[in-house]
Amino acid sequence: MPRWMRNRWLGALVAAALMASLSAAHAQEEIAEEQRALIEAALPDAAPAAPEAPRKLLILTLNEGYGGHGSIPYATRAVQRMGEKTGAFETVVSHDRSMIDAETLDQFDAIYLNNTVGPLFDTQERREALTGFLASGGGLVGNHAVTVTSIDWPEFGEILGARGAWHRDPDEVVTIKLDDPDSPLNAAFAGEEITLTDEFFRFEAPYARDHVHVLVSIDVDRTDMHQGEDRPNVIREDNDYPISWTRRHGAGRVFYTSLGHNPHVFWHPKVLRHLLAGIQWAMGDLKADH
Repeated sequence: MPRWMRNRWLGALVAAALMASLSAAHAQEEIAEEQRALIEAALPDAAPAAPEAPRKLLILTLNEGYGGHGSIPYATRAVQRMGEKTGAFETVVSHDRSMIDAETLDQFDAIYLNNTVGPLFDTQERREALTGFLASGGGLVGNHAVTVTSIDWPEFGEILGARGAWHRDPDEVVTIKLDDPDSPLNAAFAGEEITLTDEFFRFEAPYARDHVHVLVSIDVDRTDMHQGEDRPNVIREDNDYPISWTRRHGAGRVFYTSLGHNPHVFWHPKVLRHLLAGIQWAMGDLKADH
């Protein structure tokens, strides 16, 4: 390799490493001390289930072709601290898709796709790594934009349970309905009427009630379904607007929630309890009849 080419290559590597470190530092700086305190105050005191073994969660935050949601560092912080405080799991956070290579993925009990966008599963080998991980009993957790992750891979829509991201304004206020009030994943919401403010998705195929187990949905009788700007494809003829669900994929467990567009979601105590329960279910520690 000519010296000029080698120097340019080395310079590119140094620049890439510098940008990666700056990006990570910037992600931490995005969370002001006030918001850190709000997250800390909202954390559950204990996990809903004792882990059956030491658990490890991979948090992936990769975005390509999209600037990324501002809520990503808040979600990462909340999930990391929930694991630490309750002892339910330890976390590894990465923006690197090579973490889902088969030889790396085996060390984890579940993957949490934190608002990922773009071709995360970009090779056949990585697609097979995920399906193999689930086939062996691994867990998958996704929030919000994950329904538009790897849209060139149809099977991922089947695994997740839905595609699409049609929505009204990002401050839509909804009253939630507990579609399975007996599920331990819904324990945080039991016993009172809950309203939430966020950007709530309307989903496309393969979403169907017989394909996923809906936990929480929009209560259309208690919610103004025509708030804010009139947007396309936000009114479903069947009036079915799920928010969170689970599904089984072989031996694997998948938990998804559309919550998470806005940072404030991750200092809502009930949402954090719901998310923690979903993670523990995906890991196999929290038992539920679905």
